[in-house]
Amino acid sequence: MPVISCENASLDPIVGVNSVFLTIESVPTPDILSISATPSNDGVIRIPAPGATGFMVAAAVNIGAGDGSAGANEITLTTSVDTGDASLPVSAEVCQIDQTTAACITPRGASVTLIAAQNAPVFYAVFVRDTSTGGIAFDPANARVFLRFADASGTIRSATSAAVTAPAAEADIASSVPEGRWSVLVRQPEGIWPGLARASLFVMADGIAVIDDGRAVRRLDIAPAQSDTEGRGAFEARQHDGQWSTDGAIRLGAPWANTPGEFWGVRDVRPDRIVDWTAYSGSFGAGVYLTEAGEIRGSVAGCSVYGRAGEGFSTSLTLSGCDD
Repeated sequence: MPVISCENASLDPIVGVNSVFLTIESVPTPDILSISATPSNDGVIRIPAPGATGFMVAAAVNIGAGDGSAGANEITLTTSVDTGDASLPVSAEVCQIDQTTAACITPRGASVTLIAAQNAPVFYAVFVRDTSTGGIAFDPANARVFLRFADASGTIRSATSAAVTAPAAEADIASSVPEGRWSVLVRQPEGIWPGLARASLFVMADGIAVIDDGRAVRRLDIAPAQSDTEGRGAFEARQHDGQWSTDGAIRLGAPWANTPGEFWGVRDVRPDRIVDWTAYSGSFGAGVYLTEAGEIRGSVAGCSVYGRAGEGFSTSLTLSGCDD
């Protein structure tokens, strides 16, 4: 997988998004090229309503040799649909379609097998039905539907994919505070490059939030504002109006964050990873220390402080022996 590093960020490899699939053998083999598309033209299967079905279409063509299972330069092509390493609340089916009418010409199922001639494209439709009880969050790195193409030997020769998302059954925002973790781009002061800095926004249930851009951690106090009934919430911070939605979008200020401190982004639902606290250990402030084991020790304003850094974005601290 490619690994790309920029001046202010790094690009982690994400299977199906920025990865490369290769098969290399010592003899001529099938070489299948595949591509997919969605009705929204953004690489996302957007299921329109709870329990409804969305779809994507795909095409594949073998520009390589045959696999010896049929006629000269032909292959026995098995095309299957799955959700990769993620267990998603969806049911997915694939069928071969007519190029002109887009109607299925094979039964819909988990896979379809056919004989494909060299340089003759084959077309497919993939149907994805939402089986969740709370929707499917917009998470393109993890919530994806894959279409895989294998020859007669069972060797995967190509793959294509699309993200999938579905709305919750009810747009219910109990609080307009966007509690949770978000991945955002923050507008920087004029003269600072780049103009937008990638950062993580962590919002607690009480509206206390922090923004971490990898260089500094800043506190942000979020005050709830009146929400609407269409899956959107409103909040205020730094005298700017903000909005967030249950389908995973957030912004503070103008849509493109024109003023320093404004931001926009998406909900970050990636699973927490075990953190090596060695890189972060040391002194924080006048008397608080983070150990290599992730323990937080020290004293603040006459209070002894103890805690342990958690795997999530919040940590509980115990204060004892405080002066009156």
